[in-house]
Amino acid sequence: MHGLRLGRWYASNHVLPDGKIIGVGGRYQFTSEFIPKASSSDRRLYQLPFLNETRYSPMVPNNLYPFLHISTNGKLFVFANDRGILLDYVNNKVIRRYHVMPGGISHNYPTTGSSVLLPLKPLSTADNDDDNNTSTPDTEVLICAVTPSDSNEKASVGTFISATNSCGRLIITAASPKWEMEEMAINRVMAT
Repeated sequence: MHGLRLGRWYASNHVLPDGKIIGVGGRYQFTSEFIPKASSSDRRLYQLPFLNETRYSPMVPNNLYPFLHISTNGKLFVFANDRGILLDYVNNKVIRRYHVMPGGISHNYPTTGSSVLLPLKPLSTADNDDDNNTSTPDTEVLICAVTPSDSNEKASVGTFISATNSCGRLIITAASPKWEMEEMAINRVMAT
């Protein structure tokens, strides 16, 4: 009654500011839900078509363990495979779709990379025009370490492809966010 409504293999979870937990995705699960189930709205499954849209192919659901981060504006950043959205999880509405990360590679399981919310920078006094300024700092994510989208299929028949050294940074709160690509010193995959 208070747990998940669906079995969610390879899902991601995130603690929300109100103390609830949101469960997102999983193998062939294109929904989100909240736990614990404290209210009737918590008992619903919320459709998230974005998760279906981000699969490389029906046989390779490489959008598993989507990366989740709470933005400074209180919305949930969800990244799966090669792109992200900003989700108003209270109203179950996608409020922003981000460009595909350059490079043509997948970043989520089974070609797992890693993601981190970078440290927030306090606004300087120059950023605050008056005492009533309600601005919040920008929210920037960094996503690294991947392999090509079909590497899992190739590995199953004995062809092993090297990981990449690709990283992308995105200020998800920017007016016109654009991926800034970087390279790590060495190739990595499954980095935490």
